[in-house]
Amino acid sequence: MGYTHNERRHRPRCSIRDCYVAYRQRGFKKLFRRRKKPTHSLPAIDLSESGAKFLAKRKESVGQRLELYLDAPAFSEELKVSAVVRWCEKVPRSDVYRIGVEFRGTSPRFLRHIKCLVNDHPLLRCIKRQPDR
Repeated sequence: MGYTHNERRHRPRCSIRDCYVAYRQRGFKKLFRRRKKPTHSLPAIDLSESGAKFLAKRKESVGQRLELYLDAPAFSEELKVSAVVRWCEKVPRSDVYRIGVEFRGTSPRFLRHIKCLVNDHPLLRCIKRQPDR
């Protein structure tokens, strides 16, 4: 299913390589469960200062709050950030989903790392993407 309404992104996004995303759901019911770090990570497809698109093994609902863990060789440590699912679609002929999220409550440190990754890092130079989804 294509992206049919007006582009709403606030920042340019870039295709990215060697960046992986692990996540877990956030919410009131999750507060009382033992908090474990997710163990499965899948590739990020693209990234910007305001959000990301990545692959996931299960469908997530629009509006679902997530806790993301981003890992890339450019980072000295894994980055953690809160996000909200903006869209989710099944990848045709596969058992994975593409998920688009908007970051929430980003710290200046997080933004510095993301800017480095999408703009400056020579090993992870990104390709500017056109708004397709």
